[in-house]
Amino acid sequence: MAVAVGKETRDKPATNLELLDLRLMAGAFDISHRRGSSTAMLEYEDGSSVDKAALDKQAQERHFREAQESAELRAFAQKAAQMDSLLCSAQHTHMQQRRALNKGVDAHRNHQAAEKHEREVREHQREQMENAAEQQAAVNSPWLTEDPRVEVSALSPYRVRRDHWKGMSAGQLEGIRNTQAQQMAAKAQEQQHELHEKQAYDRMQLSFADTMNRNAAQAEAARKQEARRLAAELQRQVVEQQQRDAALDRLYTNPPKDTYFGQWGTSHR
Repeated sequence: MAVAVGKETRDKPATNLELLDLRLMAGAFDISHRRGSSTAMLEYEDGSSVDKAALDKQAQERHFREAQESAELRAFAQKAAQMDSLLCSAQHTHMQQRRALNKGVDAHRNHQAAEKHEREVREHQREQMENAAEQQAAVNSPWLTEDPRVEVSALSPYRVRRDHWKGMSAGQLEGIRNTQAQQMAAKAQEQQHELHEKQAYDRMQLSFADTMNRNAAQAEAARKQEARRLAAELQRQVVEQQQRDAALDRLYTNPPKDTYFGQWGTSHR
């Protein structure tokens, strides 16, 4: 039988108890139907008649259907509640399992990190021990403690044999370091001396430039003074020339005309 729940319609079977209730109700209906079968027909004033047994049967069928639908609805509600309970229980169980799994993964990772740290510590200790053993073997090796006299070449006392030479001695290295220190001190002294010379040269250049500037200023002042003197002298000569021309003009009252100078075809000068 179709039962509407929310927006969906599904077929839900009834439980055994509900089916038993339905059978009991059906038996009661049959008994009442048999009892009422002998009942007479109902007659009305207008002459119409109705079969009372048929009406009772229809009423019993309607009640039976309503009871069956109610039973199926209750069964479906119980089934839905059980499914919801199972779903919640399954979700809770899944969450617990997931938490336990995460804890196990974290513990495994921590264990792996601890093992990696211990492995690195052991590897570092092993490398240190191997390095110390290698250094000790190199120091005690006969290749480094060989007689230095066999290093001298037979071709020259200042040459060495490459297959026997093991490096410079401590005294030779100390001598080289002392020479380098002397060279560095000499270089620093030379640089200091060059600095002093450069500073002295710069001071001399500044003094020379100052002297040249003073001499140039004095020469410029003398030039200006001489220019003023010459200007005054020229002005005086101009005045004298004007005065002499004026005196000659007063002395010579009958100057020659231009035709006088033009009669020979030359200029007046």
